[in-house]
Amino acid sequence: MRSLIFTGGRHPDTQIFLSYITPYSFVVAADSGFDAALSAGITPDVIVGDMDSLKNIEALNLIEPNKVKKFSEDKDLSDTEIAFNYCVSSGSDDIVLIGGGGGRMDHFFALRKLFDRKNCPSSWIGEDTILVKVENKCIEIRGLDKEDCISIFPAGSIYHDCISEGFFWPIDNLNWEKGEYSLSNRSQSSNVRFYAKKGRFLVVLPLKEGLTFQNINEISE
Repeated sequence: MRSLIFTGGRHPDTQIFLSYITPYSFVVAADSGFDAALSAGITPDVIVGDMDSLKNIEALNLIEPNKVKKFSEDKDLSDTEIAFNYCVSSGSDDIVLIGGGGGRMDHFFALRKLFDRKNCPSSWIGEDTILVKVENKCIEIRGLDKEDCISIFPAGSIYHDCISEGFFWPIDNLNWEKGEYSLSNRSQSSNVRFYAKKGRFLVVLPLKEGLTFQNINEISE
């Protein structure tokens, strides 16, 4: 089941991000993510958080009371993590984060740590970039311009190994376990391929119209 989590902070253009996440079955808003969801024309199934940054308080009156899960401000989890745990406990196996740009640095690191969990988000759509989890599969990214940046980071705790095609800077022999990563790489043409042979990788791409990524079965070794 695919679930969306609208979190706080700055959000992407509605028309662009909707092209990446349909269809979906369940929507959770984390605090002020409720404002963003409504702005996108989406009514969440559940709203969670301490509601300390929510602007459209009156709109909560339109939601059934049992769908509003209010927490104390005195807690050790972010509202987004509460939303994430709610999705996992509800049976979601494909969770997409939306928003989170321009917020507190500690909240950013808390979001990033979600991608080290056994059950982690499949993607994170920010204000102008999209992060895609790639694990035990090969993806082909299409629609890149040569000036578009592609960054790749290891995640999780197991050994990492990859094969790539079409990148300007070589990445296959990076020592991921020693903290190496590929920052602001580029493509040699409009398409690149990335195969996560072992381990989990986070591929960060520009969020723009015409950019697509899909699973494929073959890559040259």
